[in-house]
Amino acid sequence: MRGALWVGAIVAAWVFMRLVSVDGVALSNCVPIPDQPGAVVCGGRVERRVALAAGAEPTLETIIAGPLPTQKPVSRAPLPTWLPAGVLGWEAEIHEASERAGLDPLMLAILVSIECPSGNPECGSYMGAHGLAQFMPGTAAAVETRSGLPCSDRMDPVTSLRCGAYHFVELLSMCGAIWLPDAEADAIACAGASYNAGPGYAPVMVAHVKAGGDPKTAPIPAETRRWVTMAVDMWRKAGRQ
Repeated sequence: MRGALWVGAIVAAWVFMRLVSVDGVALSNCVPIPDQPGAVVCGGRVERRVALAAGAEPTLETIIAGPLPTQKPVSRAPLPTWLPAGVLGWEAEIHEASERAGLDPLMLAILVSIECPSGNPECGSYMGAHGLAQFMPGTAAAVETRSGLPCSDRMDPVTSLRCGAYHFVELLSMCGAIWLPDAEADAIACAGASYNAGPGYAPVMVAHVKAGGDPKTAPIPAETRRWVTMAVDMWRKAGRQ
C-alpha cells in the first residue's frame, strides 16, 4: 500500500512539472509565437522552442518578421572610451565581426559589455552560456546551422563575436516594425530583450512600443528589463537615439 502511495506521488509530481514547466523551464516564462497556435518560446534561450499543442518544434525562421531595415554603412569610428576596458581590448575584432554581419559595431560592443564586460573569452554563466557573446550550446548549434559560421567553439573570441553579431541581426529583423533611421534605440531594446529572454519576446516588445510604451517598462522579465535598460542607456550615452 505504501509503495502504491509513493508511485502515485511520483506520477502526480511528474504531471505537475509538465503542467508548470517544459524541460525544466517555467511556463510562466514562455511567450506564444504569433500565428502558431500552441507554440511558445520559453526560458530565455533560442533552443527552448516547444509547440505544446502541435507537438512540432518551430524554427527561428518561422517567426522572423522580415529583413533588417536598411542601415547606414557600418561605421569604423572608434568605440567610446568609457566602455569596459575588457571590451575595448577586442575593438578590432568587434569592428570585423560587425562589418561581416552588417551590424553597427556600437551595438555589438554594448552586447558584449552587458554579457561579458570583463572581456574574458572564457567567461560563463551558471546556466551554461559561454564566450564573449554568452551563447548556450543549443543557440550556438542553431546559429551555426543558419549562418554557416563555426559557432560551436563558443570560447573562441572571434567566433563568438561573429556568431553573436549574426544572431543579433536576426533578432533585429524581428523588430523591423519599430526601426527608425537615426532613432534605433527601440529596435535595439527589442532585439536585446529577444537575445536575453528569447525571440518570442520580440512581438511583445514591438506591441508595447507601438502602443507608446517605453521599452524599459515593457512586460518582460526583470532581468531582461535590466538588460534593455543598460543597452538603451549606453546607446544614448554614445550620443545615439
